[in-house]
Amino acid sequence: ISSFRIAEKSDEYKSHIPYYLAQIYFAERRFDELIAKGQKVDFSTILAELERRDFHDRNRKQAPLKPAKDAVIIDTGDLSIDEVFARVYHRVHNP
Repeated sequence: ISSFRIAEKSDEYKSHIPYYLAQIYFAERRFDELIAKGQKVDFSTILAELERRDFHDRNRKQAPLKPAKDAVIIDTGDLSIDEVFARVYHRVHNP
């Protein structure tokens, strides 16, 4: 296994929490960064920009964003944090 991601979207690829939660999380992070720099920003604009960028990155013809061929994908949508941890722990220790 060359890559193993869970629970948070990376800038290279979204991990496996529901897409809209990842988008909101990263829009909030970007919003806070810009506010801290003293910029006047609109949350919905930031969210729309992130969605537009990600759509483009996933759908470009050359080198679209996608999981590695040997990436482990764990759908955490219906799991508690303890269940997620147990699955990740098992997967790491029993490849």
